[in-house]
Amino acid sequence: MAIIIDICKHKIPNLLLVIILIINLFSGEIKFDNSITLEETLTKFACLAIIFAIMFPFFSIGALGAGDVKLILITAIVMKQPLFFLFAVFLWAAFISLIKIMCVKNVRERIKYLSEYVRSTIRLKTILPYQDPNINSEDKKNYSIHLSVPIFLGAVSCFIIKCF
Repeated sequence: MAIIIDICKHKIPNLLLVIILIINLFSGEIKFDNSITLEETLTKFACLAIIFAIMFPFFSIGALGAGDVKLILITAIVMKQPLFFLFAVFLWAAFISLIKIMCVKNVRERIKYLSEYVRSTIRLKTILPYQDPNINSEDKKNYSIHLSVPIFLGAVSCFIIKCF
């Protein structure tokens, strides 16, 4: 459901994220009895904090939306190995981005903009928004991916190799 809404509206609604969180809480993956130790709980929260710390800079520069960060965290809650899940999401995102770049045939433009962005960030010693001003809102579809797809594929990958 998140994928369809993300693709159609370019946004993941908070209400949907709350519903996914509630489903995760009652799916049996998160236990409220004494079967989970304090150490396991602290480890899970530490992993979620690391994931947030990794994702926040991308959100800060506009490379991904808040809904993407929240969806990753909500999905990571039910993973036995949340950091592996994040790695799988990044791999799928890189793979999809590569395919999209090859289909749109704008590899040179993207590399040029990235190198200009890095040079400007270093020269100005500040983090700039990663938004190409030469791209209008209609063309933006050709330059971005919906992270909900790699999140789904990362979750499926973890399920297949038993990371749940």
